[in-house]
Amino acid sequence: MPNILVALLRSTNKSLRDYLDGLSCRELSVTAVELQSLSDSIERVGQAWRSTATPHNLDQALEAEIAQYAENLQRLKSVLEGLRPELEQRRADLHSGLTKLQAALRWAATLKQTR
Repeated sequence: MPNILVALLRSTNKSLRDYLDGLSCRELSVTAVELQSLSDSIERVGQAWRSTATPHNLDQALEAEIAQYAENLQRLKSVLEGLRPELEQRRADLHSGLTKLQAALRWAATLKQTR
């Protein structure tokens, strides 16, 4: 089972690294699908970790992947914290647009009733 955990960590580390590198270079924008995919990968690692009887003496490959995973998760946390203001601004803009659209719909409904 440790070999499966190493492979899963390696795959998740690659996905996290690629995604974080893309975000850092602003090549990617944040999408719900991509974040869900990362979340699913992280969850699979957690499930595998919990179901694996990890030996006290980790082999070097597993130890290296765990260290890289911890570093990637820390980097992800930092990136997501940095994105928070941008996402909050997007939410405010969407809410403002929705409010304007609702007002226009009310106006159109009122106009329709007067004719």
